[in-house]
Amino acid sequence: MNNPLQLDTCGTNAGQQWSRYSDGTLRVQGLCADLLNGATASNTRVVLAACSTTSTFQRWTLYAAGYVQNQKFGTCLAPLNNQVYAKVAVVVATCANVAAHHPVEERGDGSPPLEISVGKGTLNLEGGYGYPGAPRTFSQVVGPATTGQRTDLVLHVFFSRDPAKGSVDVWRNGAAAIAGYRPAGGTLYPTDVTSTDSLQSYWKMGIYRDSAITQQAQYTIEEARVGNTRTQVGG
Repeated sequence: MNNPLQLDTCGTNAGQQWSRYSDGTLRVQGLCADLLNGATASNTRVVLAACSTTSTFQRWTLYAAGYVQNQKFGTCLAPLNNQVYAKVAVVVATCANVAAHHPVEERGDGSPPLEISVGKGTLNLEGGYGYPGAPRTFSQVVGPATTGQRTDLVLHVFFSRDPAKGSVDVWRNGAAAIAGYRPAGGTLYPTDVTSTDSLQSYWKMGIYRDSAITQQAQYTIEEARVGNTRTQVGG
């Protein structure tokens, strides 16, 4: 229970078939939309939990204007930070008549075309979740992710919005791990925004993970370089 909700591309799977019951609950696959730990603060995660006949946190009101308001606290369902892209968390926030925006198209933020992730004991090359219109996701295993042990990664990226041209090569600890991989959505997201910020590629480092994860996490970057050749980056 307490599965956190997140946005995804609309489809026909059972996990997207919601119903509003006469008691005010929003239900999917026998579970109800609830507030994590009954918290009241803005940006509190919305989760799936066992339906309750007594919980006032599970009662919602739907308005013609499109608001979905929690009857207990008066806050409304919203994507985190009012941004729309695949995997963004669903939270409650102050009700406001503002349109959500796609961060990739407007600010160059959000889910990136390319990312290095850690999951189930492996390092992975992933991306495509924020592709405009519909995700073009991919995941390629780079190698084992061993805690307490240094891992050297070198990435060569040909940046292109054209999937036939954009490619990625990855070396792990000096050995080739991925060669000439072409992501389905390219290595840059397409955009019609003409600002310089939206047209440049950039590199961002940090721990990007589901806000429902509360365990402490830490990683160390001993050195990072950008260059045009492997010699320049010390590969």
